[in-house]
Amino acid sequence: IELEADGWGNARFTLDPAVPPDPRSSTLSVLATEMACASGQAPHDREVRALVLDETDEEVSIVILVEPRGGDCPSNPPFEFQVDLASPLGDRTILDASVYPPVERE
Repeated sequence: IELEADGWGNARFTLDPAVPPDPRSSTLSVLATEMACASGQAPHDREVRALVLDETDEEVSIVILVEPRGGDCPSNPPFEFQVDLASPLGDRTILDASVYPPVERE
C-alpha cells in the first residue's frame, strides 16, 4: 500500500552509498526515485519535500513527496536529496514510510 498525499506524488528512497549515514549528523543523503509517471525525468525543476513522519529513540520514518509532472511512464532516474532530521541520527533505524508497512533502509 502506498501513502497518498493530495496534490503530491511520492518517491521511494535508498541511502546514498556515496554518503553513508553519520550517527552524529542530523542530515541524511538519499537517492530517491519518483513513483509517478514523469517521462523518465528527475524532478530538478519541481518541488520535492521530505516529511519526517515520526522520530523516536528507535527509528525515523520518512516520506519524500514530489510535485507531480505527468507524462509517459518509462522508469524514472534516481535523484540525490538531503533529509533534515530534528536531531542527530544516532543508532536509529531509518524507515521509508512511502509504503505500508514501512521498509527499513540500511
